[in-house]
Amino acid sequence: MIAVLAGILVYGGVHMIGLTAVHEMKTLVLILLASVTFMAMVTALTTWNSRVGAFFSLILLLLQLASSAGTYPLALTNDFFKSINPWLPMSYSVSGLRQTISMAGNDSGTGCILNCYISHLYGVRRDGVSTWFREE
Repeated sequence: MIAVLAGILVYGGVHMIGLTAVHEMKTLVLILLASVTFMAMVTALTTWNSRVGAFFSLILLLLQLASSAGTYPLALTNDFFKSINPWLPMSYSVSGLRQTISMAGNDSGTGCILNCYISHLYGVRRDGVSTWFREE
């Protein structure tokens, strides 16, 4: 619920300063999906281990900011960030938002990939084992 509210506030704040997207509804849905994905990631890590998980969340945020190609082109980063780019959800969020805000609106499966992250991360229990792979 907090993630959805945060996504709506970001979307509303951007509109309040006068910016609009080419595909408004796709942009809103992608913002909400990305917000829930990032909240699921932080929740999974802090549920696993509160202090260590919070530290890993911070490290993961820094890695995503450097490798998502949101601040500068991926071609200008070193090989480490190029190699982790396809594995982090912020990369898909940035490329999807780039498409919905100012291009043709073809998110090319971004929503599907973010949904996979969400479903897996919400399946992680306190012991760090995904409920999908756990024998009951």
